[in-house]
Amino acid sequence: ELKVTASAADAKMTVDVQSSGKAENAAQLYAGQTKVSVNVKSANGSKSASYCVNVQREHWGFVNQSLPWEHECPICMTTVYCPVTVGTDTTKKRVYCRACISEMTRTRKVDFVSQEPLSGAGEWMKDDFAAEKAISELKVDCPKCSEKVELRTAASHLTGCDKEEPAEESCTDCSRKILKIDSGDHKKYICSGKHPDPSFTHTVTTRSWEKLLHSQNPSATSAEKLLKEGQEFEKLYRQSIPAKGQPMQFESGKSPLDYLDKAAVAYSAMTRVAAKNGEGHFRLGLVQEEIYYLKDIHHLKDNKAEEQSDENASAEASSKEEEFLAICQLRGVSADAPLARQLKAVEAEYLALKEQKNQQKAEHVQMLYSWKSTQVAKGGMVRTQAADQDSPLGRAYLKYCDALKCDSANPVFNLRVAMMLIQQGKPQDALPRLQAAVAKRPTMAAARLYLGVCLLMSNKTDRFKEAATYINDGIASMRRTALLAKAMSTALDAENVLRPGSILLLQGLITLAQMHSKSKEYSQACGTARLAARYATFGMEKCPHNRSDVYRQYCWILVDAHSASLESSLAAKQETKLQLAQRCNRVIALMKSCSIPATDSLLVALQLKTCQQAVKLQPGSSMALSALGEAQLGHFDLQADSDASSVFLKEAELSFRASIDMEEKPVASKDVPKNVTDQTWWKQTDATAVDASSATSPAKTAQDKKQTPAATAGAPTVAGRKGPTAASSTGSGAARPSSSRGATAARGGAAAARVGAAAARGGAAAARVGAAAARGGAA
Repeated sequence: ELKVTASAADAKMTVDVQSSGKAENAAQLYAGQTKVSVNVKSANGSKSASYCVNVQREHWGFVNQSLPWEHECPICMTTVYCPVTVGTDTTKKRVYCRACISEMTRTRKVDFVSQEPLSGAGEWMKDDFAAEKAISELKVDCPKCSEKVELRTAASHLTGCDKEEPAEESCTDCSRKILKIDSGDHKKYICSGKHPDPSFTHTVTTRSWEKLLHSQNPSATSAEKLLKEGQEFEKLYRQSIPAKGQPMQFESGKSPLDYLDKAAVAYSAMTRVAAKNGEGHFRLGLVQEEIYYLKDIHHLKDNKAEEQSDENASAEASSKEEEFLAICQLRGVSADAPLARQLKAVEAEYLALKEQKNQQKAEHVQMLYSWKSTQVAKGGMVRTQAADQDSPLGRAYLKYCDALKCDSANPVFNLRVAMMLIQQGKPQDALPRLQAAVAKRPTMAAARLYLGVCLLMSNKTDRFKEAATYINDGIASMRRTALLAKAMSTALDAENVLRPGSILLLQGLITLAQMHSKSKEYSQACGTARLAARYATFGMEKCPHNRSDVYRQYCWILVDAHSASLESSLAAKQETKLQLAQRCNRVIALMKSCSIPATDSLLVALQLKTCQQAVKLQPGSSMALSALGEAQLGHFDLQADSDASSVFLKEAELSFRASIDMEEKPVASKDVPKNVTDQTWWKQTDATAVDASSATSPAKTAQDKKQTPAATAGAPTVAGRKGPTAASSTGSGAARPSSSRGATAARGGAAAARVGAAAARGGAAAARVGAAAARGGAA
């Protein structure tokens, strides 16, 4: 509740405060946004005025496991927060979280589900207080004691929940306090009394970039003063970051990067004054990590020297790009061809050079392949940057190692080194460091959480339950910390490893959801996937633009979360066929709205698989058939030089023709168009599953045994290195729009145009076959 007091300058005026509800002059707050109206009348009643105060409560990341369908946001898959109704007079209106739909319409004003335009049609987004009221009154389970409480009071209930915390006990071998539920796993894998500390081979040295920092403060002698000085610059850095939407303009020497550089100078001097004090090395590592993410998210440049360095790096990248494309041209692949085909061309050149025993050139071509593939890899640029000693992220790793070498018993230093190793793609190397961190401080929430993440990424299936416990306890700790207003008030985001926007944490949640699904724990799988989606949208909302690598990783996590949720929902067989079809349509819409390149082979494979699932559920949906045709065309573009390409092209045309035939026909029709039943992938599916009950999905086992080309076609490998491969998980999606006749006709025209495009591409493919034959004769 919130007490609202209003007063007028003239005591004779009448002031009335109205809100969603009253309890002794207090406004009863909704779970999200509450509208408080203040009505003022003049003394004689001849004039009046109304004022509105909107009160918005902070979202605390609660995910309701038994969420009513109508109150689920199509984007984040959790309870709608600050609901808004989106739509126009000519489009169907839908309810979204305000922040979610604002993010998805940042660059394109189209409805997320139907992809119909919203701009130029008056006010298309309105606060929905009726939905807000209904959502606030939902009964949810307290995540601590399981008591049923209203969603609007859940946060305050959890804050004061008197259920006992997990019991602790002293380990008889190491004498440290541990959680009683961890006793068995602690003694088996972690206990320092039974398991010796892992060895750590590293040499602390002063690198060239550190010497440059030393030269800027050569006279400092007090490590304590340098630490305080660095922390002051960190605070100034936090204050200098502009809010989202504000211009990135700063006075000379007062930009966020300027303050981070000054903090780096202070901490670097501290490592010189107190070389064996790990704190200085650690703080310098944090600053370097913060610099990396600040540059990526905000696209800030440091100074003229760095601009020159960036220009040199850009020139080097341009040179590599020219070489890469030249090899593609040599192999008959154009510069505008999909990346998967270009990589295949470069792999062919590599193999040819290996056969000619031209090892030096072969290694150079392999380097070009690796360089290009990492630019668009699903894991982003973090993996390569974390291992590059010349990048801020690579420097951060080295400083964390220096800190750990100075104090190997420090659990925080062990944790940070381990997290960087996971980001480098080395979870097996990170595991001993995380176990050492938990051994030193068994109740440390962050160390336990990332130990769980590392166990999953290391494929330790025998420790799955242990990993799930660590991660769930870590999430619960995050939630309690946020509710008690004791969240880490760190100036550097890099220091707060328990922030919801941590990419590593979100990747761990996705892996956990997939493991729950494999274990047939479908409810837990859906809940974990929804939590990952909610946290991913939190991160996306804080990014000032959608061009950064971090933003693209959030997009991938959101797509993977929808995919995991759909896969579990299909297996659980608890949702109707219409709801499952809507989930398929949502992931299709998400892939169109996110910033992942449309030519990404993983995205195209996932899109194809999701569209096939949508057609299985609703074979009479013209929209699903059209989306399937687009996905098949996309796959043809990726596989144009392979034997399977003609199949994708032919089936794309069949899908578009089926889409045209099903225009204006009921979506719920069970009649499967002949243009669909003639397709290879449909024949490989048990067609009787389509007519099963509304809660069932096509037999997954039959699909697994008879994989479609989408599941088997992948990108090349070079010397054991795998290129981007087709996705193996199922996607998820959005609701089938109820379009007007105009929109339907427009889609029909678009589908007809795509039929022509497919035919044209068929002709082009035939021409390429002829050209290939001609080249063979010339050879």
